[in-house]
Amino acid sequence: MAVVHFLLCFTPPNSFIEKVLELTIDIHGKYVEDALAEVREFVRRAPKEAEKIVVIHGYNRGTALRDALRTRLRSPRIRLIEPSFFNEGETYIWLKR
Repeated sequence: MAVVHFLLCFTPPNSFIEKVLELTIDIHGKYVEDALAEVREFVRRAPKEAEKIVVIHGYNRGTALRDALRTRLRSPRIRLIEPSFFNEGETYIWLKR
């Protein structure tokens, strides 16, 4: 399931408001190869304005999805793949603009 979020990050006075288009995809319970294919397609179809994709893979039932996502996922649109600092069950994919 995919979800689209617009985040407004407020900065100090006399500054500007930054808009970040964040997309979310949930790959819980999928086989590794199916999940990677789904995320690759999701990255490929992401709008140009998208900056970040949050991939929810879970962490209670093993690390196969997490490890495959962080080590095997490749795309010309991907700038960086990093773990979430707040949730072990999420990985952030930062996109090139």
